[in-house]
Amino acid sequence: MLYDVIDISSFMARVSVKKPLPFDSEQRLLEKLFLAFASLGNWQEAEAFLLEFLSKQELIMLAKRLELYKRIEEKDKYEEIIRALNVTAQTVASGRRKMGRADVFFGRILRKLTALDRGLK
Repeated sequence: MLYDVIDISSFMARVSVKKPLPFDSEQRLLEKLFLAFASLGNWQEAEAFLLEFLSKQELIMLAKRLELYKRIEEKDKYEEIIRALNVTAQTVASGRRKMGRADVFFGRILRKLTALDRGLK
């Protein structure tokens, strides 16, 4: 199982509200993070990176959020999403609002990821 290798006692460092980074420094860090994700060549590299980088809770939260957005993009019913992901109606509604504000690239990426899912079934 994937999560057997995760040390759940490790938690990601919290970002200080009292000592925020200057905007340009924050932007450079985000750019480096995006480049790191873009450089991952295959799912094994992505798995190794994410298992080391995120806690079990963070991985599950990220996976559920991605699945929520994909199901919203596929026009799944609220009840189906709530049951499948064990989330509240409020979570689904919030996801739908965020999807309504998302740019065209986000929807394109979700459709690409959904097509990958179909290949796994």
